[in-house]
Amino acid sequence: MVLLSAEAFVDTLGIRLCGPFDLLAAADQEEVVVDKPLYLHGRFFIDPPEVATVMADSGSDVGRHWGYFRDAPDQVPEYVVYAENSRECKFDIVGASLFDVLQRRLIERRSTLGGDVKTAHLLEKIEIHCNELACVRGSTVTALRAKRAKNSVAASLHQLGIVVPLDVKTNTGYRELPTTGKDLADLLQQLQSTSSKNSPARHRLSDLVTRATIASDECDFGTETGTATTSRGLSATASH
Repeated sequence: MVLLSAEAFVDTLGIRLCGPFDLLAAADQEEVVVDKPLYLHGRFFIDPPEVATVMADSGSDVGRHWGYFRDAPDQVPEYVVYAENSRECKFDIVGASLFDVLQRRLIERRSTLGGDVKTAHLLEKIEIHCNELACVRGSTVTALRAKRAKNSVAASLHQLGIVVPLDVKTNTGYRELPTTGKDLADLLQQLQSTSSKNSPARHRLSDLVTRATIASDECDFGTETGTATTSRGLSATASH
């Protein structure tokens, strides 16, 4: 069996494979030490649960990385998303396949890699895969972003929107809470700057969590609150 090294693209593209690729690279080892649940392996701290990190920029000092995005655990991922900085949970859709990322990266770095036959051959092979996937899925980046925007029921702080099943008969599935968007971002910023358990921001968050819990009890499972608070990595939310 041919194993793919996690460092396969480091020298040429400055990309390190991670997450599930670490497991594939260790397939020939008799014993592998697992120090955390597998679904956490390779993840950055404030990545939303929907993102499975699969590649990182080996030359970035701010945690630039890419991952597959899906709205439900049993869903086949249809978006590759990109975060410029691991300290900010802000993502953008950059393709439907890792080949899209590799192709773009190779084109950007072609001048520094030189015009040798090996580089040209690699780019040709990647382009073939990209074109095949685009024909099957109709998956240009513009089309993917438009599809995501159309399917989203609300915006989100991680900039990928919220997609939840809606029951048109009962009009349930999503509920907009009093604090969303920029107001929610400001509230979470206030929580980051205070440790007081009696601060106004803490009380506002407590009220918001209560409202989200009631919404969930009434089958409105989609709210921005959970995604927003976890994507900020706030210790203040741990007790809620």
